[in-house]
Amino acid sequence: MLDEFEFTYNPSRMSSPFVVRSYTIDVTTSPEGQALIYESLPKTVDWDFAGFLDTEADLLAFAEYAALNRRFFCIDHRDRAWIITITDFDPQPKRAIGLPYAHNYTVRAVLFGEGAA
Repeated sequence: MLDEFEFTYNPSRMSSPFVVRSYTIDVTTSPEGQALIYESLPKTVDWDFAGFLDTEADLLAFAEYAALNRRFFCIDHRDRAWIITITDFDPQPKRAIGLPYAHNYTVRAVLFGEGAA
């Protein structure tokens, strides 16, 4: 059972995690009325990041998080908590002498927004 896990290395590449805000502008029926502005619920973001890992623990933890079928918190290198679900974990074995678990990886996730862990 996963509780929390701190990965050895930060990702080397990451797309923007910020959710785009969307607004709708409407008018009133009154001639002197002002515009009404509505903000919709935040949309999800397709988020991806990639990097390197070289331990069995990191590889197994990524695989376990990718197998979860629910949302969870991902804390980034700036201590921001993001609510995500991993949709794809793609580890690519890397040849590294003395490191049998060395992999380059790419993670694709759906990011629902910033949370408070």
